[in-house]
Amino acid sequence: MTLKRQIGWITLIFILSVLLRVPNLNRPLSKHHEFVTAISLRVLQVWEHEGAIEHNFSPAMNYGGEANKWIDNHATSLHQLHDEKGNFYYTSHPPFAYILPHAVFSVFQISATVLSLQVFHLAIHLLSSLLIFLIIKGFTSDRRLSILGLAIYTFLPTTLWFQSNTYMSDMLVHFFFLGGILIFLRVWKNPQKTSNYALLGLMSFFMMYTSWLAVFFGITVGVLSLFNWKKYGWRSILAILTGTSLGLILMYIQYSSIAGSDVYIDQLFQRFAARGSDSVEATHSFWAEKGKEVGILIFNYAVNYSPLLILGALFFIKGKSESTVDKKQFRVFAIMSLLPIYMLHSLLLNYSGHDFTTLYLSCFVAIGSVLLLAKFSSRVQLIFTAGIVVLGIGNYYFVNRPGEISQNGDHYAEFMEQGEFIREVASDDEVVFWLDGHIDPMTVVYAKRNIKEIPSPKEARHWLMTVESRKGVLIRKNAEGELTYSRIAH
Repeated sequence: MTLKRQIGWITLIFILSVLLRVPNLNRPLSKHHEFVTAISLRVLQVWEHEGAIEHNFSPAMNYGGEANKWIDNHATSLHQLHDEKGNFYYTSHPPFAYILPHAVFSVFQISATVLSLQVFHLAIHLLSSLLIFLIIKGFTSDRRLSILGLAIYTFLPTTLWFQSNTYMSDMLVHFFFLGGILIFLRVWKNPQKTSNYALLGLMSFFMMYTSWLAVFFGITVGVLSLFNWKKYGWRSILAILTGTSLGLILMYIQYSSIAGSDVYIDQLFQRFAARGSDSVEATHSFWAEKGKEVGILIFNYAVNYSPLLILGALFFIKGKSESTVDKKQFRVFAIMSLLPIYMLHSLLLNYSGHDFTTLYLSCFVAIGSVLLLAKFSSRVQLIFTAGIVVLGIGNYYFVNRPGEISQNGDHYAEFMEQGEFIREVASDDEVVFWLDGHIDPMTVVYAKRNIKEIPSPKEARHWLMTVESRKGVLIRKNAEGELTYSRIAH
């Protein structure tokens, strides 16, 4: 297959995947983890209007204006990580997932909106697909198989959704994870090429400066390198240690400057405890809660990778030949693509209940599938790839129903309408209060206002006195579920 045809097929596959997602793009943020998009979007909007330098490129969660300060909407669990101006910061992850789109938007003078962030993430999906193509290319000279693997990856339900509508550190790190796997495989095959070690260090830095998957990736590289110490081990370990350490040090300096290192460390360890073994919202005994979390994890994988059940039929079809794939190379790839995920799920089991963590397995699934298909005729390869693609699209539309109402019967526009209502009734110098209920990140981003959850009007008046503000707007739902408001003063 010529280079021109390869580019043509890659372009066609990606354009088709975008067209399939158009009905869900720029739809009001609502369900299926779009709350993470709302949180990322809030950070980008704050930086856009106040300047990222003003916040030291840390993820500020408070909009401008005194009426929005000292309100902790979805930023911290201990409510202590704030600067002297009343801005709270979301520090569960390093900040590069916000820095990268902010830089792109700034260069091209694009406003941070739902659509612009989703388009940015679609570009990340395209680049991730290309990395899958390049990884497969390292296994086989048959470019046709590389195209089929790229198609399988592109149309998996988990990539169709979690590399378009939802965006946060958890998703961007997947791109660097794929890049790290590709580079390490090149180190393994050509240990004399010095530039690969520099690239490995650079990729580990970006991975660490994006999310915590980098730690488990680094451990995996370290384990594999120890078995090949003289050949390439010491150099790859040095590269990983350098890149990861620089990412950690930069993040620590950055986040410690907000309210001091003690406050940041307390927040960091609390989040690790909550996302690991000490589940804050646990309603059962420890082991019952862990069993529930394992069940959720298995369910998430079953839903997001159900199209691959079609591959089971291959075990009843006689292949044309034995696979020509280097088994030792495949073992290295399998360890690289599976061990970090296993460690993440084991140590952060509560966090793994978020089904966007299933995105990480897509690398092994797509490449493992196409290498399995390599043993069969071209016709069988096409039939099974087409089957996976069709089932993936069907799964995507079933879970993420286009239109105005989700599969659960919820109106997609609910949070957007709440936000627009708040923007209509509240002036810039009024504190917005939300009575008797939980405020969602989507409502906050559409209101472009921080909103104080409050149990009673009396507590709202007390808050106004605390922040030395004289005016507020109290938002509540009436018996019919409609939003109403009243003004309040201390």
